[in-house]
Amino acid sequence: MSRDASDPRPKNGPWRRVWARLGWGGGLPTGASAAAHTRLEQYLAFSKAVGQVMEHTDQESILLESLCTLAVECTPVTLAWVCRVEPDNSLQSLADAGDTAYLDSFAERRSGLPADHGPLFRVWQEQQPLFNEPFSEGPLRTAWRQNTRPYQLRSMAVLPIHRDHQPWALLVLYDRDQRGFPQDCQVVLEGIARRVSEALEDWIDILRERVAREHQLLLGTALQAAEEGV
Repeated sequence: MSRDASDPRPKNGPWRRVWARLGWGGGLPTGASAAAHTRLEQYLAFSKAVGQVMEHTDQESILLESLCTLAVECTPVTLAWVCRVEPDNSLQSLADAGDTAYLDSFAERRSGLPADHGPLFRVWQEQQPLFNEPFSEGPLRTAWRQNTRPYQLRSMAVLPIHRDHQPWALLVLYDRDQRGFPQDCQVVLEGIARRVSEALEDWIDILRERVAREHQLLLGTALQAAEEGV
């Protein structure tokens, strides 16, 4: 999917109604009007749309799919991906949106990046976000560029997501602009990752309370049956 970075929305995206609710109106901006919406404004709209999703669902799968879809629909991001690093250093994909061809051949494309030095694994281990070009120099930088060149991916953002107070997943965004994630947009993205983590924490607490109530109800029913038997 190819989109001009100056256009905050695709011409016929499924999230048109989200833009309308955010006050962008029913018309699609073109030319100078579209260019007026800066990259920061696009990311702020992305953040607001994610907040709206979290207000209307408590389902993990819906949140993750919406997170990826909104990233591609609201911002210049070409590919959005949520994945988790498994104990054997394999990657489990939880949600994705955009040009997923890179992901389809990810195992092969990762061949030039040692598992203990790649950007995803580095963020997973250090739990610190990474933005733009993941390697400043050396063979790893060359390998990363070679792997992403066929897909015109020139910068990336990798942000850790937590659940149950533990590392749980990574939000990975790819942009065709070499400096696709300036400082102000980084702040917005960190806020989004933090809010998603907080939502997941809240939901797991709610789930635990629900399980505890069901357990107490089951135990009470069993005790009542035992008393009646006696």
